Amino acid sequence: MTRRPLHPLRPTAVSLDLGPMRLWRDDLAKIVALIKDVYSIDRLQTDRYLIDTLDDLDGVEERTIGLFDVEAGDGRLRLTIKRSLALLTIYDPDLQARGLMVEIKRIAARRRRGLVILSGRARNRFFLTLMAIGGGYSAVATIVSGGKIFTESEWLHIVIAVCASVVIGTVIYPRESGAIMYSKTRAELPTWLSRNRDNLTTNAVVSAIFLVLGIVIGLLFPGR
Repeated sequence: MTRRPLHPLRPTAVSLDLGPMRLWRDDLAKIVALIKDVYSIDRLQTDRYLIDTLDDLDGVEERTIGLFDVEAGDGRLRLTIKRSLALLTIYDPDLQARGLMVEIKRIAARRRRGLVILSGRARNRFFLTLMAIGGGYSAVATIVSGGKIFTESEWLHIVIAVCASVVIGTVIYPRESGAIMYSKTRAELPTWLSRNRDNLTTNAVVSAIFLVLGIVIGLLFPGR
């Protein structure tokens, strides 16, 4: 007697945290296009608009997007991207759906934010803790030194304590795992580095030339 394969009563959800990103409208359009290759779109919306395509955002006054939410495949796929969260969830994914997750993850990796800044309550708690540690250490150092002016060694200890507080606070307090999203394309709203790459390159070359000239002059005229 052959046994029938068991089927779970509830669908299996596979979730992917996309991490901190910086996405432009054309990045979001690429993600939607990838989803359309696998599922039909049920709902596509931002924090202020229910849209059919990302081109609907062309010309809106808002520079940033607070929420980007996609439902597809009769609820089998859910993508939610906002400031505090960037999560892709697919129920009972097949091989094609898992390939979709890989492609979306690649886009997220290309747009990864290198520096994640604490925000909101987490940032306030961090800086309050930093001030408390620095102030407490300064008070203790003042009492120990009998109210005298700090020596260089004591100041060095205070600086080390503050730096250690920064490192500890960065590790302890939660970071944003979501995204910064723009309603403009990358060409319409380039990054600061993209806008100033030529100037930075020119300044670096000029600085290198003067550095080499300074070294050469120092070697040719050592006593002057």
